[in-house]
Amino acid sequence: MFLLETEAKIIENTLRWTSWAINGTRIGSRGYLATAGMKQSALYSLAFTMGFGLGPDVHTVDDLINHIFRNGWKEKPTDDKTSLATSFFELELINAYVALYDGNIKELREVQKILFSTRDKKLEESIKYIDQMYDENDNSFEKRLAAAKIEGKMSDDQAIEISHKNAINSAFRILTLKLHPDKGGDAERFKVLQEMRDHLLYVDLEHEATVDISRWNGAISSFQVGGVEQDFQVLRKLLQGKSIPKIYTHCSEKTIKKMADDGVDTSPFL
Repeated sequence: MFLLETEAKIIENTLRWTSWAINGTRIGSRGYLATAGMKQSALYSLAFTMGFGLGPDVHTVDDLINHIFRNGWKEKPTDDKTSLATSFFELELINAYVALYDGNIKELREVQKILFSTRDKKLEESIKYIDQMYDENDNSFEKRLAAAKIEGKMSDDQAIEISHKNAINSAFRILTLKLHPDKGGDAERFKVLQEMRDHLLYVDLEHEATVDISRWNGAISSFQVGGVEQDFQVLRKLLQGKSIPKIYTHCSEKTIKKMADDGVDTSPFL
């Protein structure tokens, strides 16, 4: 009877924490969606200013990019192409960041479904689902989390030292995972990405643009460990009834208080 009561409390608290994490992730995603919207509007304005008429065939950013490449991209002045390519890369990086948020929410909801189910061994099934994505015996998580924190806190002085070629190549590697045809992307869209990358590698990129792209690269890399994977490390320990190491960024005093205010049992985090 005691074990059943303990398991019920673990499930209830894990569900509370998962709902809290989903809500926080959703709020963050909305903010970056707004950023993507502003960047998208700026890209439309930039294309229009440069003489790319936005005809009836342009309904989305994809349409706009295809329209630009069909209507004189190669003939445009170097500065115009640099501005367009930089904006395109930044927008795609923001969209990739939002996609990480959306993927995190989807995976957290899968854990919810398991814990809400009426089948036996719900805790074991939840842990098994998590272990399909992350190796339980991987002891390098804390090291990778610490590295991600450092990367995410890049100073302006460090940013000044960044080679714009390194920034563009890093962004291209990140976007390849999303846009490459082998990953389900469109072949023509990937060709556009390659051409813009090739252009940006051999022009003098403004320092501000280099810093912006570098920060998005760092944010994406950091979130994959410090956001998505960290959530599931927390989930696993909650499901196992274990304490949560203080190295996890979720465990700041402010965050713990917010959890407690929202009805989550925060004793494992102390």
